[in-house]
Amino acid sequence: MKIDFKNLKFGWINLKIEHNFALIIDSEFSYIYNGLEDLLDSLYQLSIASSIETEVIFLGEPFAYKLFFSKRKDIIQFKIYFIKSYLGNNKSGELIYEKIGNFKEICIPFWRGLRKIQSKYTQEEFNKLWQTEFSYEKLDNLSKIIKTVKV
Repeated sequence: MKIDFKNLKFGWINLKIEHNFALIIDSEFSYIYNGLEDLLDSLYQLSIASSIETEVIFLGEPFAYKLFFSKRKDIIQFKIYFIKSYLGNNKSGELIYEKIGNFKEICIPFWRGLRKIQSKYTQEEFNKLWQTEFSYEKLDNLSKIIKTVKV
C-alpha cells in the first residue's frame, strides 16, 4: 500500500492511496475535520494498544472517506468507506477497500506519507497552508515509537 499527501494549499490537501498499482483514493480534502491530526492520533494508538478501533474522516465537499482501523493483538483490519454526502444522515458509507495485515503493512505507509509532509514544510509553513494546527512534535514522538515497534 502506498500513501501520498500532496498539493497542500488553502486548507486543502490531496490524499492518494494505492494498492498493488490500483488507485483507491485520489481526492482533495479539507482541514475542517482535521483528518491529518486524527490519522496521527490513530497511528499512535495503533502503535501502543493491543486492542483498539479507531476511525478517521477525510472530508471533501460534499463527500467524505472514512478510514477505519481495528487492531486485535498483532492483526490490523483496515477499511475505507466512501460516504456520498457527509452532511446527510447516512454516515456509514459504502465499503470500497479492505486489507488485513500487521502494523508494518497497514500503518507504516501512512506514517511515511506524514513524514513526507514534514520533510517538505516547516511547522509554521504547514500550519499556514493547512489553516489549522498539525503537530510535528506528535509525529516525531510517533516516529520514536515506530522504531521500537515489533514489525
